[in-house]
Amino acid sequence: MTDNQSIVSLHNVSYTTPDGRSLGSNINSSLGAGEVLLVTGPNGSGKTTLLEIILGRQTCNSGTVQLNLPATSISYLPQLQDSETHMPFSLRDVLTTAMPAKARARMDDATITSHGLLELHQLDLGWNHASGGEKRRTLLTRTLLKQPRLLILDEPFNHLDQDSRRAMVSTISRVVTTGQTSVILTTHEGFANEAALAALTIRRISL
Repeated sequence: MTDNQSIVSLHNVSYTTPDGRSLGSNINSSLGAGEVLLVTGPNGSGKTTLLEIILGRQTCNSGTVQLNLPATSISYLPQLQDSETHMPFSLRDVLTTAMPAKARARMDDATITSHGLLELHQLDLGWNHASGGEKRRTLLTRTLLKQPRLLILDEPFNHLDQDSRRAMVSTISRVVTTGQTSVILTTHEGFANEAALAALTIRRISL
């Protein structure tokens, strides 16, 4: 695969913490259409920082990152933070809040539930009463409704029960299989459900 065919290309990327601790060194990788880039490593190894570098929100110390997509075609789902857990909204409200008008026009109940992450009866559940898995499924559904060409997920399976994890893996596999969406995904715990993505091209970066 040449860089012209790649959605993302990393050439000899190295980066450190502000105090000089090395996080990533001489990283080389690329991601094409309909592929998954799996970034693994323990907590604190620099996975989130690498995502920020790819998105252009931080700079690397050396090397280059080439991103061949407009920002409007990229969706980033960061880790779920405690500050996001108290909102006086239903899951349906969370799906529609701050959504572009074109995306809202596509958001009938059948389209929302077609991603296989939420059932109809869950849409009116209050965010504050939803489980961690239901919140994560809601946020991923909202991201997919934007129909991104590149989906970047930071620790999407962290602290999920097996049912939620399995549902999210199945959905990610399905959207990547269409060839219209590529995924960059971080995890600190390996990838126990990798069999669900066996038919996909998975590239790897280990930190």
